[in-house]
Amino acid sequence: MSKDVSKLRKVVLDGFLFIILMLSILATALIWEPFERGFFCGDQSLMYPYKDDTVTVLMLRLIGLGLPALVFFVCEWALLRKAEDGEKFLGIKIPVWLRGFYCAAVSFAIGACFVEISVNMSKNIIG
Repeated sequence: MSKDVSKLRKVVLDGFLFIILMLSILATALIWEPFERGFFCGDQSLMYPYKDDTVTVLMLRLIGLGLPALVFFVCEWALLRKAEDGEKFLGIKIPVWLRGFYCAAVSFAIGACFVEISVNMSKNIIG
């Protein structure tokens, strides 16, 4: 088996795993109905007015996922921008820093998906 086939298999497998995990996240959010607990009439926190979230979900995801991705990108570029090798992927020369960024970004993305799935499952089960 050539190196190109091995690399292509890795990229396809990474993409397939990421798509499966994203579909699992959507399934836990859209299909699974969460367990709902009741409330106690004597609960003191019920007398306060409802306030919206101070940090929106979009901002939390942008900072929580975007900032590490940006740090990965900057670090890989800063450390490996001058590194050279003759490796090609499907006939295209891919810089060393971009390959390093890909490996770090894929590992981070798959880990973030697993964390999101486990958090959503625990929220739905516990209530």
